[in-house]
Amino acid sequence: MMQSFAIIGAGLAGATACRSLRDQGFEGKIFLFGDEPYEPYDRPSLSKSALATKSAPPLLMGCNWSEEFRVEKCLGVRVETIDLPSMRIEVSSGSDLKFDKLLFATGSRARSLRLDAHSETPGLYSLRTLDDCVALQGAISPGAQVIIIGGGLIGCELATTIQKMGAKAIILETANELLLRVLGKTIGSWCREELEAIGVEVHTGVSITHVDLDPSFREVRCGDGRRFSGDLAIVSVGAEPVTALAEHAGLACARGIIVNSVGMASSDTVYAAGDVASWPLRSGGRRSLETYLNSQNQAAVAAGAMLGKGEPAPQVPISWTEIAGHRIQMMGEVTGPGDVVTRVDPGGTGMTVCRLNGGELQSVVSINQPADFSFASKIIERRMQVDAKSIRDPLIRMKDVFKLAAKTVA
Repeated sequence: MMQSFAIIGAGLAGATACRSLRDQGFEGKIFLFGDEPYEPYDRPSLSKSALATKSAPPLLMGCNWSEEFRVEKCLGVRVETIDLPSMRIEVSSGSDLKFDKLLFATGSRARSLRLDAHSETPGLYSLRTLDDCVALQGAISPGAQVIIIGGGLIGCELATTIQKMGAKAIILETANELLLRVLGKTIGSWCREELEAIGVEVHTGVSITHVDLDPSFREVRCGDGRRFSGDLAIVSVGAEPVTALAEHAGLACARGIIVNSVGMASSDTVYAAGDVASWPLRSGGRRSLETYLNSQNQAAVAAGAMLGKGEPAPQVPISWTEIAGHRIQMMGEVTGPGDVVTRVDPGGTGMTVCRLNGGELQSVVSINQPADFSFASKIIERRMQVDAKSIRDPLIRMKDVFKLAAKTVA
């Protein structure tokens, strides 16, 4: 009897899983459900090229991909309930579908700004979906003053793009430096200086107490008495995995759907991949990683597991961004035990910051140093032992550091 696999979420993880299932030989039916009425699109470009040029983001798949991979697309269709005992889902159109295996790829949503323990502040812009991007495209005009609440990756990407659009970006960040959680203090400080150099106004250590949503302007008030006003305000304070449907179905969740290292959830017919999955990490623990490359990898691993071919894949975070005209690549957990070693490019075009623990390279962040990152990431993947002095010396190519470490392993 022909099997039916249902995939909830038509973003990167969902689309990747469709392709991977066919590539790994699945001949049954694939149903892809997505809340948004759009073909799978490139979400990272929303804060960059799509917003800057007021254009649509690139599509993730070709024009006839659903025919090629024999996928029944159900776009703009919301899954309302999941009955795991009967292995059946009910959708917003009123119909239902019986499935043999189910993959959650529902991603994450922009976290709302909470000014107290019980309420959210409505009426502010955020950026997570294509509709959010279109709304911002219409709201940001040359000369506008835009307040960005949050100085993480998306906030800094937005500030870069807003400056390109001829508007003025003001970042308000609660921590004492930008990007602390994802890039660490050294890189965060460097990024702040580069953003300020292109005209971004940055304020750190800001405790927001009130947001005035007058139709003609936005004013943000802080605990120390400072006030910031602008034409619009964007909340960029992180994301939350979309787990309500999974929780209602009885799946174990904790800041994401809890899965094992092949993506299987607490029910052996259900899997999760991408931002919604709390996936085991190679370094220990688990969390939702919210990165493009990890989402792709998880979707392929989970697709294999759905077919009984699962190979355990504890994750190492890997990502990239573009801030103030600089390409930043990162791998591993930036914070952790060990020593931080900084490698500065002699030409002054960038740097690479590494964390070594017991001789093992466990994280790397590179600014405008793609060759350094390429070989450092290989060293991390293979858990090689390296010498801190060689990492620090920019006259020793990272390629040669890798080769020496490889010989030691051999």
